[in-house]
Amino acid sequence: NAYAVNDSRNIAPKGWHVPSVQEWDALMNYLGGMEIAGDKMKEAGNSHWSETNALVTNASGFSSVPTGGRSYDYEGNFFEVSNSGTDYASNNTHPEDELSIWMYSVYGGESVVYKNYNRKSGSFSVRLIKD
Repeated sequence: NAYAVNDSRNIAPKGWHVPSVQEWDALMNYLGGMEIAGDKMKEAGNSHWSETNALVTNASGFSSVPTGGRSYDYEGNFFEVSNSGTDYASNNTHPEDELSIWMYSVYGGESVVYKNYNRKSGSFSVRLIKD
């Protein structure tokens, strides 16, 4: 969760870090914009995705696979493990809601990468960047 992402003990090994919103946005721009970036970030085929689309190329080599999610309520239930997609955490708190973190979501059947925010206590995937 976001508390682990921003913990002073640092979840990233030395020489790596959790990307900021600015770094995620730079990746989206490099891949041609949020509207098509998902196709260039997802693993092609249905080995892991329960649904996909014909435009998926993984041209970026990012190789996103679905992880689903985990609710932020006290029950902590997992959901949509193979068809939802993946929510990737940034290291930035939402400016209007200090209990939420910015995240980027990739879904199997969609080309779009969504920039959202969710409660810090929810579970997210983390992709690290080399310093």
